[in-house]
Amino acid sequence: MIAFLRIIAFAALTAIAATGAHSQAGGSDAALDLEEWRDVATAAERTLDRSNAPNDVLETLRARLVGWRERFLGEVNANAARIDTVESQIDALGPVPEEGAEEPPEIAERRAELLLRKAELEAPGLRASEALNEATGLIAEIDLTFRDRQADRFLRQGPYPFNPAIWAEISARLILTLDSMVTDFREALADPDRRAEGLASLPRAIALILLGVVLIVTGRRWIENVTTRLDDAAGKPGTLALRFLVSLGQIAIPLFGVGIVYIAVVASRIFGDFSQAIASSIGVFGVVVLAVRWFAVLYFPKGDDAQSLLGLSVHDRNRGRVLETGFGITAGVAISLEYFSDAIGGDADLLGVFLFPVLLLSSFFMFRLGSLLRQRAAEDDGEAGSDQIAAKGLLGNMVAVTGRAAQIVGILAPIAAALGYANLGGGILYSFYWTIALTGVLAALYFVISDVYALIRGISFDAASD
Repeated sequence: MIAFLRIIAFAALTAIAATGAHSQAGGSDAALDLEEWRDVATAAERTLDRSNAPNDVLETLRARLVGWRERFLGEVNANAARIDTVESQIDALGPVPEEGAEEPPEIAERRAELLLRKAELEAPGLRASEALNEATGLIAEIDLTFRDRQADRFLRQGPYPFNPAIWAEISARLILTLDSMVTDFREALADPDRRAEGLASLPRAIALILLGVVLIVTGRRWIENVTTRLDDAAGKPGTLALRFLVSLGQIAIPLFGVGIVYIAVVASRIFGDFSQAIASSIGVFGVVVLAVRWFAVLYFPKGDDAQSLLGLSVHDRNRGRVLETGFGITAGVAISLEYFSDAIGGDADLLGVFLFPVLLLSSFFMFRLGSLLRQRAAEDDGEAGSDQIAAKGLLGNMVAVTGRAAQIVGILAPIAAALGYANLGGGILYSFYWTIALTGVLAALYFVISDVYALIRGISFDAASD
């Protein structure tokens, strides 16, 4: 699952690098510093030649290469307008004389000048094109390295979680880590400069943390109340689309709060040198739980009159929200602890054993969710009203197949972890969830588009979705 989070980190770093590269380039007229690029490319090649280069170093290097690639893309077509102008001037001179024929000296001289000018204008684009191919190749090498390491990580067998000796070692490592955190905190308090800095930033940090918590808790509840009120108009064209758009606030507002808490913890250095790792873990936990909670409310909405995308009864929707929220909390714990361990250089194999009970709980929630998904829409259930959006036809079959797959994953993941393949079990379980969750969003968008179409045409939702 760390790989999934790194993709997000890649996207953010890429955007930052691209923005910085664009500002450095200053437009298509700015000359590229190819000597600087040669230094970057040489350093990248040396890093890739080291088979043990850390992942964070490769991630930083990849982001830098992406920035250069964006600059090269902007330079490939440099001087295109001027080149077209020069070509039109050359065409205006007429065709090149056939062999043995001569043209007036002034025309021949002018043609030579224009051809030379064209070559000079094309040179930057050709150099950028060559460098672009090199940058793309280096990025591909880094991506291949990540894929190979991920495959090795999944297929590497670690210790068995039922070995008592392993748990003794885990306990010792855990105590050592906690002792290091406490020692670092005490050293921060003993250092006059760090203590003064911490006390000066403490009020602001506390205020930011409180603001973040308010946004996380109150913001989500406020948006949920708004979406619940929209359920009173269930069945009316446009209601489903509006409800979907408003529900996005359940992620946006709390995520803003998570970001504020992250900034507060990092800036205050409350936990000393561990502040960055702890803040990142808190952020990861918040993102995972909030995302899963949004999916839960989307697929299993509250309220007796709420429109159910899966055609489930009120009782089943309540059960679905509980199961998916439970999965989100356990997944958030597992993924955030993985992130923390990776940040401090912990032992991945021991962490896999430590998280085995959490994986068991996540697998249980996944299996029960699979059972729920296999229920067809409004199946002999008197609680499912006529205004429910039934999962029928192809969608109903997809839901049933997804439910069966979720049950299989819920069984295979803990078995793999019990046999020592904790990374493989966790990867299967959590990657499968994100896959079906995002697929479900696409299905939800189908209903949203149908709802908008019904509103525009002034027809019923059922007529628009047929």
